Amino acid sequence: HGLVEHGQAQDVAFLAPCATLIGNVQLAPNTSIFYKAILKADVAAYGVNTINSAEEEERWKSLPVGGHERKRDAGMLDAGNGINHPTIGGANGGGIYVGEGTNIQDACMVTSYEGHSTIGKYVTVGHGAHIHSATVGDESLIGMGAVLKPGCVVGSQSFIAAGAVVDRGCVVNSGEIWGGNPAKKLRQLTAEEKAKLRVQAEKYISVG
Repeated sequence: HGLVEHGQAQDVAFLAPCATLIGNVQLAPNTSIFYKAILKADVAAYGVNTINSAEEEERWKSLPVGGHERKRDAGMLDAGNGINHPTIGGANGGGIYVGEGTNIQDACMVTSYEGHSTIGKYVTVGHGAHIHSATVGDESLIGMGAVLKPGCVVGSQSFIAAGAVVDRGCVVNSGEIWGGNPAKKLRQLTAEEKAKLRVQAEKYISVG
């Protein structure tokens, strides 16, 4: 999506031709989604079908996952309507929200079956990484092939090493490096390492 002013594109989100966005996926300006990445947010009936304004979106995002209001929005209170089928999700499924300047690289998978996946600003998501109903803070780096399981939270300016698997509900504090399977804290990032995270993300804006 972009705006053309005076013959030049402004605030463009780059989508590779074979990237796939399904359902309630929202990209901020200067994001880039590269080749064969899949962002799949198709299991929240209300979120996909009936949001018509930014205000409705914000209200829906704030509803507790699996709660009564989410069930009502998803049409799940009527047991006879079939919407409780597991492939639809409804009360649990969320949206995918990608912040400004973030890049999601080749063959990544982002889903939101158990709540929203929220990726902050100027985040780098390395090739083949998986993010499933997780939260990633600004200026973080998710290494190639890493997996973030549902409910985990990665703080701002953090580094998840290549191939690391962050378990359900884990909290990675701001400025930490985690690695391994299951992932554990390895050490704190230096000030110099933190500064490089934003620069790396900005390079992908140019590539896009």
